[in-house]
Amino acid sequence: VILEDESIQIEGDMKDLKNYQVTGSKDNEVFRKYREYNDAYAAEYKTMEDQARTITRYKNTDHNKYTVDMQNLQYKLDSLSKDANKQLSKIAQENKELFTGKVAAMFINNDSVSAADFFKHEEFSDTEYAKGDMLPSKIMVYFQKYVTPDLTQWEIASERVLAMASVKNDNREVVYMTLIKLLTPYDQDYARTLAVNYHKEYPDSRFAQALLKDTPNGAPKVGEVAPDITLNTPDGQSLSWSKYRGKVVLEKQSAK
Repeated sequence: VILEDESIQIEGDMKDLKNYQVTGSKDNEVFRKYREYNDAYAAEYKTMEDQARTITRYKNTDHNKYTVDMQNLQYKLDSLSKDANKQLSKIAQENKELFTGKVAAMFINNDSVSAADFFKHEEFSDTEYAKGDMLPSKIMVYFQKYVTPDLTQWEIASERVLAMASVKNDNREVVYMTLIKLLTPYDQDYARTLAVNYHKEYPDSRFAQALLKDTPNGAPKVGEVAPDITLNTPDGQSLSWSKYRGKVVLEKQSAK
């Protein structure tokens, strides 16, 4: 239920949130219409996915028919996407100050928008954008759409997004959390750097504390204490590095 500071009435069984009536809330009414259209769009999209699977079955047996049918299906999909953008644009334009209007605006797909213009200033300054998954979803789309899948480029893009979220608010926290979770599977060193910086900026944040604790350390750097690794010697005994802490250790490994 999307509610603003309005005089509202809620009727129904709160144990069954699918069956309730909300009156007096413009935001909730807009959201209801948005959800109805979104459900209809999802149903049509699923139908096209099923059709695509059916068409794929005769890709090798009747390639010409496959090509024609896939082109027709793509045309229908493009029309559906254009209609979705039109509906989202209408909701966003008519409800700029409402939460649902902001949600709709964030998910308008405009292929002509450049990477530099993809984000809007208010998406980082208006803390309402930090609610739900609006900002994380848009950051994920930004990386998928504009950033080359290369660790160096991902780090550059991360710094660019953080620079846009210059105000120390909930939005900047969401940016930190999203980037750390996004990069941890691919670049633990940089994800750890982000987690450390996040904690420095927000030492009292329970989210920053949790991410600092959970984000892997990555590869040890020169000057850091070496991790306590236990290895087996050729004669079958266990040997831990911690036993030689403070001493110079030379490790030689050879493949059997």
